[in-house]
Amino acid sequence: MLREEDLPLFKPLIQIIGDKNTGKTLLAEILIKHFSSKGFKVAYLKSCSCPIEVDKEHSDTSRAWLSGAFYIMAVAPNTVFIRMKPRDLALQDLIYIYRLADIVVVEGFREKFRSFSRTAVRIICVPSRDKSFSNVIAEVNFKNKASISEEIEKVVYEVEKHVKRISAASKVYQKLPKVNCKKCGFSSCIDLSLAVAESKASIDQCVTLKESKVILKVNSERVYLNPFVSNLLKDLVFAFISNLKLNLSKEEIEEVKLKLNFK
Repeated sequence: MLREEDLPLFKPLIQIIGDKNTGKTLLAEILIKHFSSKGFKVAYLKSCSCPIEVDKEHSDTSRAWLSGAFYIMAVAPNTVFIRMKPRDLALQDLIYIYRLADIVVVEGFREKFRSFSRTAVRIICVPSRDKSFSNVIAEVNFKNKASISEEIEKVVYEVEKHVKRISAASKVYQKLPKVNCKKCGFSSCIDLSLAVAESKASIDQCVTLKESKVILKVNSERVYLNPFVSNLLKDLVFAFISNLKLNLSKEEIEEVKLKLNFK
């Protein structure tokens, strides 16, 4: 099971749940078309219970695959095709998708995203054997022809609200240290970012941002440290400086800049 708290970034996630032949893919199509037409980059993530074939038999890539290739990428004028050996969806896969897309539409993966309670909303296509999910914004019945248009309209409206809210929170989250220290009064950095996006809190409530006396950057990107690691690093640097016989006490040192080049 993936955890929201482990994410270095997040985007609006819409999870579609339901039993087989309840219209999940049809609903995904509707949402993808709607948001793509508005200029959003939409990623589609699907859980498949049966083996699928996405390559032509006897093609160059198929022959390489049958020869035992672990990873295949084919770049053509109309598409980029990637094929990998089967494995479970990992956190780094979701992070990669988040970096590419504005919105992620998920079909299936009932358990994998079950713990996502803040950055995801769920739509259940009925009937569904399991409805025990958080943040369910709608239930859709495609067999109910009389009211399906109205149901879809409501779904799109609710998803648009979610996309606007999470997109705004995502920008705030980029600026937070993501150490979940709880000093701001919220249970996590995600919760603080959501509150800031809704004008219910201020980013100035982040104590770690204000207290941080150690700034670590890797390839120009800041890496936030929890208080223990921050103090440990500061003490180590001071111990190193003390051995240089500069005749400076800890109180006399105002700032130290250290740059390491690995190439």
